[in-house]
Amino acid sequence: MNKFLILLILIGFGLNSFAQRDTIIDESMNVIEELIEELSANANDDDLDISVLFDDLTEMLEYPVDLNHALRGDLERFQFLTDAQINEILVYVKKNSGFATLFELQYLESFSPLQIQRLLPFVTLEPIVREEKIDKERLFRYGKNSVIIRSQWIMEDQKGYLPLDDSLLSLSPNSRYRGNRLKYYFKYQFNYRNLISWGFVAEKDPGEEFFKGSQNKGFDYYSFHALLSEYKIFRKIAIGDYKLNFGQGLILWSGMAGSKSSYVLNIRRKQHGISKYSSTDENRYMRGVATTVKAGPLDITGFFSYKKIDGNVSVMDSVNEEPLVVSTLQTMGIHGTQSQIEDKNTLKERIIGGNLHYFHEAIKASFTVFNYAYDVDLEKEAKPYNYYYFQGKSNTNMSLDYQSVLPKLGLTVFGETAMSQNGAIATTNGVSLNPAHSFSFVAMHRYFQPDFQAIYGSPFAESAGTANETGLYLGGEWLIWKGLKASAFVDTYYFPWLKFLVNSPSHGREYFLQFDYATKNNTIMYLRFKLKNKQENTDLDSVAIPFTVQAEKRSMRYNISYSVNRRIAFQSRIEFVEYRKVGEAVQDGFLLFQDVKYKFSRIPLDITCRYALFQTSSFSSAIYAYENDVLYGYSIPAYYSKGSRAYCVLKYTIIKGIDCWFRIAQTFFADKQVISTGLNEITGNHKTEVKVQLRFTF
Repeated sequence: MNKFLILLILIGFGLNSFAQRDTIIDESMNVIEELIEELSANANDDDLDISVLFDDLTEMLEYPVDLNHALRGDLERFQFLTDAQINEILVYVKKNSGFATLFELQYLESFSPLQIQRLLPFVTLEPIVREEKIDKERLFRYGKNSVIIRSQWIMEDQKGYLPLDDSLLSLSPNSRYRGNRLKYYFKYQFNYRNLISWGFVAEKDPGEEFFKGSQNKGFDYYSFHALLSEYKIFRKIAIGDYKLNFGQGLILWSGMAGSKSSYVLNIRRKQHGISKYSSTDENRYMRGVATTVKAGPLDITGFFSYKKIDGNVSVMDSVNEEPLVVSTLQTMGIHGTQSQIEDKNTLKERIIGGNLHYFHEAIKASFTVFNYAYDVDLEKEAKPYNYYYFQGKSNTNMSLDYQSVLPKLGLTVFGETAMSQNGAIATTNGVSLNPAHSFSFVAMHRYFQPDFQAIYGSPFAESAGTANETGLYLGGEWLIWKGLKASAFVDTYYFPWLKFLVNSPSHGREYFLQFDYATKNNTIMYLRFKLKNKQENTDLDSVAIPFTVQAEKRSMRYNISYSVNRRIAFQSRIEFVEYRKVGEAVQDGFLLFQDVKYKFSRIPLDITCRYALFQTSSFSSAIYAYENDVLYGYSIPAYYSKGSRAYCVLKYTIIKGIDCWFRIAQTFFADKQVISTGLNEITGNHKTEVKVQLRFTF
């Protein structure tokens, strides 16, 4: 009862503040932050590189889409637009010879005021002029340069950085990090409209050496890219590092891929082919050359990539000390300890392939084929759940994907079917239906055989990868009236073979329901319910061989954001979670936080602060929440145990073209005297993170 009393008080506080609303602060960045929080809803800091998404969204802010001349592919870049909304925009432009003003967006019946707010920062009615010839004078006069320098660290002493006697270190070389606690990040980028981009990125992670030892060349990671778009017969030419996104992601999708979120209709992957890569994920990208050539209704893409990647060596040649067998591909990209340094660049990866894409007004179809090969054998550890994993030196993937749009019927059908070199199949097929402007529905079925092998696959699924899963997703969205929307989905899935920490074939189901309400004075709130039920290994100590039991996680969240005026805005949230596993005690928890954003009127200073209280029974009932950060930075910590967390982000414009950020965050645990484990262990009950960033634009 106490939980629901708190919820009612918070709702009442939000309703009482309606009369004080005016406009949302920095609407464009609010949209980006909201998108990132939703698209990363099932991720945490360890398995997500949000800077890829940040790059894409901020580029769209810088170079908005001309609505009156936009093609379907241009509008599909907006991950918050549904197929029905894209269809309605295109039909409106055709019927009315375009928009005379952006105010006409309110005439589109499938858009709520909130959805129009989300779209406005990214669109324009000014025509975009295509250039067949690049003028060098215009290139350097109107091109934009940006430089970002960032450093971050944890203030408290962590075990891995404490001094250790050399003799002890020689006996236990992995007991300490080789470098200091600082993380360094440097990025330079040049953009000429959305036609030309080049730049490079350098990064040193905490614990890695810098200009000494194993890193005598300075940074641990370097990345360079150059991309030319829409030039004569070429749609794209990429040199250096780049991303490839094709089909529904069954075999080839590098960079970030969204999963289940409150955008319940947006489950279809929207392929972009070749795009630049300027992020810090040290694994899921291509390094080499790629190009797409226009040939009437065909786009022909060819690509080649060659790079070194990390792997855990299990067999070494005793004569020349070269690796012969690798048991695991390492994806963390951190090289701070002796073993991590030894795993660095142990494999050479070569990728070659192509894509043939046909497009017509109502139909798109493409065929993708590529081969990836390593110079060292990959042999997984002999465990039952590894039985079907790829092993060997080389694999070939191929797929056929399609999309058909019938705007008059409000119907979109899509899918992809793929095969790996061993003959195994994976397929996903879906339909999006818009029977009325106020209601839309999607359904998608997926079937991935246990022995399907695609290292670069990243489709819509419950598990990571493209194997060992069958599922059916149903989602719907109902615009009850202009300010009120209901969204829901149910996803059922089955794993026919074993999984890590699941010792038998298993199944599960997930339910989601959310109500969004937006007022005319820019107050936005939502109420969310989630239920996830699946099978996991039991954690009982009395069991010698763990067996699978049902585990269920329920959560409820209420969130409200509102502004008092143009300079001050608030966000409040309360969330409850309950985790049950058969035969074990119920674990529950809650998170309550308050955000404040303030923009000074007389000085170029913005401040964003949060104070949060949390309590959970264990890490199984942890609650994740996106936090505001420096530009291109991100933080999605797990709130668990009992305590509080506060952070503050300051952005100050020194002069035009020079911006600086400072962020400090501290977590206090009321029930701990030791935080974390291993080399990251902190003796004490608090952890403090500091981040400083400078950006120069010219």
